[in-house]
Amino acid sequence: MTSQPPEDLKLSPEDAQIKAITDDMNLRMCLHLVKNGVPWDVAFSLDEIEVRAFVMIFGFLDGHDWDWEASCWKKKGD
Repeated sequence: MTSQPPEDLKLSPEDAQIKAITDDMNLRMCLHLVKNGVPWDVAFSLDEIEVRAFVMIFGFLDGHDWDWEASCWKKKGD
C-alpha cells in the first residue's frame, strides 16, 4: 500500500499551468532581456536565435564565459 501526499500538496490544474509557464525557456530568456533593459515589445518580437544570442551577450557583458562544446556557461575558475 502506498501513501498519498496530503490533499493540499497535490498540483491543481492552475499549478500545472503555472509550472508549464515557468518552465518555458524562451519566456525566461525574453524576461531576462526585459530585466536587462530591452523593451518588452522588442524582447518578445525577436526570433529564438536572436533571443539566445542577446542572452549570451548579456552574460558576456557580466563577465561569464560560454563553453561552446558543452553548450553551457563555464563555472567560475574553469
